[in-house]
Amino acid sequence: IENCKNPCDDPGKDPCDDPCDGCKMGIYRTQTPGGWGAKAAGNNPGAYRDANFVYAFSDGLVIGGPNTLTLTSASAIEELLPTGGKPASLTDSYTDPAAIKNVLVGHIVALSLSVGFDDYDEDFGEAEGHLKYLIIADGHGFDGMSIADILEEANIVLGGGSSSYSPSQMTEILTKINEYFVDGKQSKKYKLFDCK
Repeated sequence: IENCKNPCDDPGKDPCDDPCDGCKMGIYRTQTPGGWGAKAAGNNPGAYRDANFVYAFSDGLVIGGPNTLTLTSASAIEELLPTGGKPASLTDSYTDPAAIKNVLVGHIVALSLSVGFDDYDEDFGEAEGHLKYLIIADGHGFDGMSIADILEEANIVLGGGSSSYSPSQMTEILTKINEYFVDGKQSKKYKLFDCK
């Protein structure tokens, strides 16, 4: 899988040897809901969002299902994030809501943006692999699942579909992921990813 590629240019090191070596993993990039919701300034996440949303999400960003939340523009994201509030499944569908008090919404939007921008822009993060392919390590309740798998499950939970996970459980793991590579710097709080 692509997250085992070694961008360190060290042929003597196995890229799967130490998956949390910052040289290999710390150069992916995520942002928190607050980061993606920031007013554009300089080179901050809000400025990146405003410059790239229309290209990476030409049809808008849709989360959830069957109940959905659709964001059609960068300004709609700035207006919405961060969300705060108790994590819960949606009971209706929304387009460009100015406010929603549901922290699960905020974290799904944030990770969806990071994954979407990472797919669209090879320079979003410095890693050779794709963010969505990283695998959750043992001990986090989502062991062996990729970020793409977790995002898919989170959308089911948010949309009111059938899942073995609760909104609170999904919010907890999404928070860890969103905070793990903020601005392309790896968190030292815990080991979150395995190289599989």
